[in-house]
Amino acid sequence: MPTILNIIQTLLLLAHTHFVLPSPLPLPTPQDQEPPTTSCPAITIISVRGATEYPGEGRLGTLAGDIGNASENTQRIALDYPAELFPYYSSVLSGIRTLTDLLNGSSAACPDTKFVLMGYSEGAHVIGDTLCGGLLTREIDSVIGGKVAAIIFMADPRHVANEPINVGTASRNGLFPRPSFNSCSNYYSRMKSYCDAGDWVCDSGLNRDVHSAVVEKYRAVAVAFVNGLL
Repeated sequence: MPTILNIIQTLLLLAHTHFVLPSPLPLPTPQDQEPPTTSCPAITIISVRGATEYPGEGRLGTLAGDIGNASENTQRIALDYPAELFPYYSSVLSGIRTLTDLLNGSSAACPDTKFVLMGYSEGAHVIGDTLCGGLLTREIDSVIGGKVAAIIFMADPRHVANEPINVGTASRNGLFPRPSFNSCSNYYSRMKSYCDAGDWVCDSGLNRDVHSAVVEKYRAVAVAFVNGLL
């Protein structure tokens, strides 16, 4: 169950959101949500958008495109989940279930496919808890986890200061820092987490512009990191 602190943190997120959330409209997505059925990609890039972004890859689209264009036989999938600020944990749990099913199904259909997982804001929370466990969930099976070639977190709410995977100027924990018993250390050689000082989600700051700019700011270095692992 979410603690009182969790609820307060979620309400603070809402308080900083000064725009009216539009009803999500379906946008074209690079691939269907279903695992491939006829031929298997060498690499499947799964993007998990941030809260309130329209369905699709969101800000991660340019990053996914750069990585996909650099490799042959790739597939791009935008995870289909609510991406809502409130109720936040229900949205995250829905994302975890969907991502877990997608990874399991894709791995069963295409055992040799490698996965690149990229999450922005709430999407990073979804990926981290899927791989490493969370408040109400266990970590994914290690066999599936072993097929994940690279993980990119942009403005992760579970950001923990001073971790070796961190890139950027942030010096504080995020709104929901990852506890040590749900550590993602087994993935550190394949993982980077990008966050700058003042970000209202990953650095517990007050700056929405920093939060919005992180993907484009670190796009090139993130692409280079992923390509170096593929």
